[in-house]
Amino acid sequence: MQQLTEQHPAPGKPVYELVLKNDKIQQYNRISFFIQVINILFFVYISFSATGRSQKAIAAAAVLVTFGILFLKFFHQAFQQNKFFFTIGFSAATVFAVALGQYWAAALNLLFLLLERQSQKTIRVSVTNEKIIYPSLLNRTIKWTELNNMVLKDGMLTIDFRNNKLLQAEVDLDTALPDEADFNRFCREKLHRAG
Repeated sequence: MQQLTEQHPAPGKPVYELVLKNDKIQQYNRISFFIQVINILFFVYISFSATGRSQKAIAAAAVLVTFGILFLKFFHQAFQQNKFFFTIGFSAATVFAVALGQYWAAALNLLFLLLERQSQKTIRVSVTNEKIIYPSLLNRTIKWTELNNMVLKDGMLTIDFRNNKLLQAEVDLDTALPDEADFNRFCREKLHRAG
């Protein structure tokens, strides 16, 4: 996270961007792995229960492709850090499910694909002269007039609302950090003008 510009950028442009820590990524990856294993088992079932040769061939190809993607993700060192493998796996499973006429399975995999993409997004708070954009399922816009205080201290961002709600989030220390004193001074000035 870093200060992007001087404190007088073009309206709406971030003065600061803070990247928040995403502690749930490992949990999301475990869930995605489990769903991919279910996909493999589903395609194995289809390959044995299908009556047509083309359906058996498509299901067998789906097993090989999905298993191959998981193998690369978890067992090949060069690909372990690539966060797009589950996205590729869900995309492939969706295509194979459509090819097999299993539209409900395709719809579920498409839903998992969308959730996977959402879980892998960088969680970024944008602080502008006019507002704060806080990440959630849909980005939340917070006006300075809604706040009592906003402070960055020891890697923790705290947003104190006038309606007594409090948001706290840990910042990602592996990203560029702004100077806490400068950031807090900027926030105090904005809150003073909004008050």
